[in-house]
Amino acid sequence: MIKSRNCENIRLAAILCSASFLLGTLFTHWIADHGTLWQTPTAESLSTSLSYYRNLVSAPEPIKMVIAVVSSVGISSLIIGLINGFGGDSAWVFEAASLFLYSTAVAVYYLHALPPLSNIPLSTDSSMHPPYHHHWTTPPSHPPSLSPFDTPDVLLPSTPSNLIAAIRDIAAANLLSAVSLTGVLLFLAGDAYVDYERRQQRSMDR
Repeated sequence: MIKSRNCENIRLAAILCSASFLLGTLFTHWIADHGTLWQTPTAESLSTSLSYYRNLVSAPEPIKMVIAVVSSVGISSLIIGLINGFGGDSAWVFEAASLFLYSTAVAVYYLHALPPLSNIPLSTDSSMHPPYHHHWTTPPSHPPSLSPFDTPDVLLPSTPSNLIAAIRDIAAANLLSAVSLTGVLLFLAGDAYVDYERRQQRSMDR
């Protein structure tokens, strides 16, 4: 079993860095997600989101594997902490909760974000019409408004409805994963604070 304090610091650093990296990656998607998730979708926001994800799915495969590798590092480090005896005292609560949230973030991403991404055409696919193309002879000065119960394809008649649904599913999955990873960072901060207080108490008792 790993008992070295240095090894424990390396393990915690691996969790912190991997969670921060994944969270930063999800924040990068915000430029495409915020216009379709938090507000009524418009032609411009859907066009931006679709263009963004078309470029994303066209990235080289090695780049796509980075997410899987970083996720594996974080989960493996958390599992090692549990096998190692929960770090002693009450640290197992933070370890178990962090593992649950980390696993939730990864599961949501791979089960609810990646499948919709497979519906997004590559940027090199010439058969895909521009998402911002409309069938209006004279485009209106203001795009039609939508109620929360309307479907966004009213704005983009040239864009298949499955692509619009995929874009919104990806945005929702990214948000849930980001919230879970934020929870992991908060638990790490709580664990560090408890450990600091514990060491301070021990030094005072000597």
